Amino acid sequence: MEWIKCSDKLPDDDDFVLIWPLPDFGVELHVGQYGCFGKKGHGWYAQVYENYSGVEFHPIVVTHWQPVPVPPTE
Repeated sequence: MEWIKCSDKLPDDDDFVLIWPLPDFGVELHVGQYGCFGKKGHGWYAQVYENYSGVEFHPIVVTHWQPVPVPPTE
């Protein structure tokens, strides 16, 4: 799979995709979503597990993305 520049094309809303965020997020390769999450608005989000509140959606800056690969078959 090839990396897609966000400035060229965005994924469908709410699809999980592999993302390449800016280095300030603390990780390089990650799974994220592009969409609208309540009052946070439209944009890129990573799901981060918080000990006391469960899964939180954190806004992030993404430069490239690609579809999640097809899972292996037995």
